[in-house]
Amino acid sequence: MKTAFLVGTIVGLLISAPAWAAEQEAKLNVSGLFCADCVSKVQGTLEKTPGVISAHVNLDKNQAVVKYDDSKTNSDALAEAVTQAGFESAVAR
Repeated sequence: MKTAFLVGTIVGLLISAPAWAAEQEAKLNVSGLFCADCVSKVQGTLEKTPGVISAHVNLDKNQAVVKYDDSKTNSDALAEAVTQAGFESAVAR
């Protein structure tokens, strides 16, 4: 019984998250933010992007800070999603 439980637990852990997956943070410079609606559109776009854990867009700094799962997306893809939503964006280096 203990062996079956142990095997089930190990298999569950292996399936739940890849060992190489890690939470990362990206800062994106975003052009064209003029109002709260712009901020909402960019934030909503980022939050709908697969792999995004959280997104915060700052109107004053023209910047987005995004936490994401690097096994599902990357910073360049996040910047491209924002650009496709109509706001020029690039990863802050």
